[in-house]
Amino acid sequence: MIQLMKMSEVNPSFIPERHGNIPYPAAFRSNTVDKYHDVAVADPYQWMEVPSAARMLWLADQCKLNAHFGPDESATQRIVAKFKGYLPESMEGTSVTRGNKEFFYRVTGGQGHYVFVCRELGGKETAVINPNVWSEDGSVGLSVASISDSGEYVAYARNPNDADIQHWQILDTATGETLPDSLPDTIDSYPSWVADADGFFYEATDQSGRRSVLYHKIGTQKEVDVLFFEPAAGDTAYYLGKVSTDKKRLYITAEHADGSQSLDVMNVDDPENDRRQLIPPELGMKLLKPIYTEGQQHVLWINKDSPNGRIVALQEGKSTVKDLIPESTDVIIDAAMSGDYLGISYYDGVKSFVILHDKSGKPMHTILPDEPVGAVSFASYGIDDLQPTLEKESPSLPATIHRFDVKNFKSTIIQEPEYKYEYSNYRSELIHACSQDGARIPLFVTAHRDVRPDGGNHTLVEGYGGFGNGARPKFNPYAIPWLESGGIYVQPCLRGGDEFGSAWHEAGKKSGKDRVVDDFIAAGEEMVRAGYTSPDLLVAKGASCGGFVVAAAILKRPELYRAALMSGSLLDMLRFDKGEQEQVGRYWRDEFGNTAVKDQFDFLLGISPVHNVRPAAYPAVFAAVGEDDDRVLPANSYKFIAGLQMNQTGDSPILLEVESSTGHGVTSVERIYRKVSREYAFIERVLGIHISS
Repeated sequence: MIQLMKMSEVNPSFIPERHGNIPYPAAFRSNTVDKYHDVAVADPYQWMEVPSAARMLWLADQCKLNAHFGPDESATQRIVAKFKGYLPESMEGTSVTRGNKEFFYRVTGGQGHYVFVCRELGGKETAVINPNVWSEDGSVGLSVASISDSGEYVAYARNPNDADIQHWQILDTATGETLPDSLPDTIDSYPSWVADADGFFYEATDQSGRRSVLYHKIGTQKEVDVLFFEPAAGDTAYYLGKVSTDKKRLYITAEHADGSQSLDVMNVDDPENDRRQLIPPELGMKLLKPIYTEGQQHVLWINKDSPNGRIVALQEGKSTVKDLIPESTDVIIDAAMSGDYLGISYYDGVKSFVILHDKSGKPMHTILPDEPVGAVSFASYGIDDLQPTLEKESPSLPATIHRFDVKNFKSTIIQEPEYKYEYSNYRSELIHACSQDGARIPLFVTAHRDVRPDGGNHTLVEGYGGFGNGARPKFNPYAIPWLESGGIYVQPCLRGGDEFGSAWHEAGKKSGKDRVVDDFIAAGEEMVRAGYTSPDLLVAKGASCGGFVVAAAILKRPELYRAALMSGSLLDMLRFDKGEQEQVGRYWRDEFGNTAVKDQFDFLLGISPVHNVRPAAYPAVFAAVGEDDDRVLPANSYKFIAGLQMNQTGDSPILLEVESSTGHGVTSVERIYRKVSREYAFIERVLGIHISS
C-alpha cells in the first residue's frame, strides 16, 4: 500500500538534491514494499503512479530543470525548419482503389496532420477527412481509416491526445458528409465490412477487460449494435473479428494468456449460430492469420512447426492442414491476396522481397528491391485488387511507389521520392556484431559516402527488440538531419524481433530479454571496435519496448554511451500488468513474463530498470513521455528518472520531458518534427556537435 505522506515531506522544492553538478529535484522515497513469493521488493516511488499535488510539483520542477539543462529552444526551431526544408510541398501516401474511387493520405506545407482524401478515378476529389480542424493545438488525430469494399463509406477513428481510446465515425464518400453514427470509447479496434456495406464488425472491451465482437449497422447508434460474439466470464483472451474474403463468414481469432492462438468461424448473417472451432488453442499456434476463403477451404498463414512460416489449407470439419507454400529458408513477414495470386512477402536477412504464387502454391513471379540492402512492400486489399501498390526503398533511399498489374506482372512508377537532398550521397550496408553469447547480430548502417572509420563520427543506434517487430532495411525520414550532419544511423536486428522467424522472437522473450539488451550493447561495441565512433560520440535510442532496452543497456554499460534517448518507455517490469495498466499489460506477459510465476518473477526483478538503478556515472538521458499515454503509463519513466537522478555520480544531465496532450504515439507530423528536433537539440548540447545550420 502507498504510505500516507504530508505535503511538506513530498514537495521536491523543499529538499533539493545535488548529484554531479546538477541540482535535481528531490523525490520523496516512501517505505512502500511489495511482496512477491515472500521476497520483499522496495518500491519507494510507487506513489508517482497516482496523480497527486506532490507528483504535480515534482513534474513542475522537472520541467524547470529541463528548461535549464535540456534542449535549446532556438536549436529546436532551427532543426524543425531544417526538417521542413527537406520535404516536398505536398506528400501523398500509397493509394488504394475501391469501386470507382481511390483513397490516400496527403499533407501539404503548413498542415500538422495528414488528411485522408477520396477521389474519383481520374476525376475530382469528393471527400476529405481533415484532422487539422479538430483541435487548435493538433492534439486530436486520425489514427486509422477503414474503407468499405464498394468505397461508399469510410469508418475513421479520432484519437484525442493520441490515446489508444478511439471514437469511430462514418464518412459518406458521395456527399462528403459525416453520418450521425457515433462509436465512442473503443480500444484497439478495426472495422471489418460486410459485402453490401450495410455495416461492419468491430471489437469492444468492457470494464472487466473482456473483448467482444459487435456488428454496427450503418445509420444507427452504438447502443443498438448487435453483440455477435461474447467470451465467457473470466475469459480475457485478445479477440479480433474479421470478415472472410468470400464475405460469408466471420473469423474470430483469439490470443490467449500463454501466447497460443485459436481460430473460430461464424456465419455473418446469423449471430445465433454455433461457433465452429477451426484451430483450438491446444495446438499451441503462435501465429494464425486467415488469408482467403474458397468454399469450405480456409487458407491460413501459420508458424506451427515452421519458425519461418508457411501457408496452409484447412478444410472445414477437418483437423489437419495441407501445405500450399511450405516453409523455406526465407521468413514470411506478410501475406495478402491480389486477384488469383497470393502475394507473399519474404525476408532473407538482407532484403525483403515478394513472390506471387498461384492458388496451388506455385511461384509465378518475384519482385526484388532496387538496392542490395532494401525492401519491397506489397499492399493489396484483397482478391478484387488487381492493381496493388508496391513500395521499393532502402535505409538510404526513400520509397518509390509503383502500381502493379497482377494480370501481366508489370509495374508502373506512380510516385518518385521528392525529398530535397541528394540521396546518392548516402549508402547503406549490412554488417554484423557478436553478442555476448556468440550470436551474430545484423546491423543496417547508413551514412554519407565520405564517412570514414576514424573514430570521430557521431553515431545513433536505435532498436526495439520485442513482440516480433523486426527491423527492416527501410528509409527513416527522421534520420535525415542526423545523416546530413555527418552522423551514422544504425538499426540492429535484435532478438525479440522476427528477422529470422519465430525462433528469433522466442530467443528474445521472457528471460531472453537479457539477450536483447546484450544484442543492443553489441551493436554499439561493434561500431566502436570497427573504428566508426567512440563512446564519447555514441547515442542509444529506443521507444516503448525499445526504451526498456536502452534503459537496461545504460544500466549495464553506462561507460559505452554518451547519451540516451527514450520515449514512452516500459521500465517497471514488476508492475506493467497491474493497476491502471492491467487491461493492456496482461497481454504482454507472454512477451516479458508473469510475476505470479516464481522463476519469471526472478528474471523480471533482475532486468527491471526501475529496480536496478545503482550509483554510477550515467550518460546523459533525455526521457520523453506523453502525459496521456494510456498504453505505457508515464509513471514508468517518472520512477526510473527519479532513481537515476538520485544515483547519478557523473555530470551528465538526466532529464524528463513531459509532452502535454500526447499519448503513446504521435499522429501529428508537426508534433513529430518537434519531438525529434528536441531530441537532436539535446544531442547537440551534450555532444557539442551541430545537427543542422
